[in-house]
Amino acid sequence: MVEVPKSQYPLSCRLLSLLAYLMAGAIIAQALGCLAPYLLMEDSQAAGMLANLLMQHLS
Repeated sequence: MVEVPKSQYPLSCRLLSLLAYLMAGAIIAQALGCLAPYLLMEDSQAAGMLANLLMQHLS
């Protein structure tokens, strides 16, 4: 019979996976925040300015 080794640091693994999920969510939010003004507005210059302000706020 083969034993499956358990992790010695389960809390650290949980914390790192939580941080990875938060970072992935932030990257997705920035990507959507940059694309949304271009897709929703007619004026591309105003959309660029709005996207720039949104990126400064999210950074």
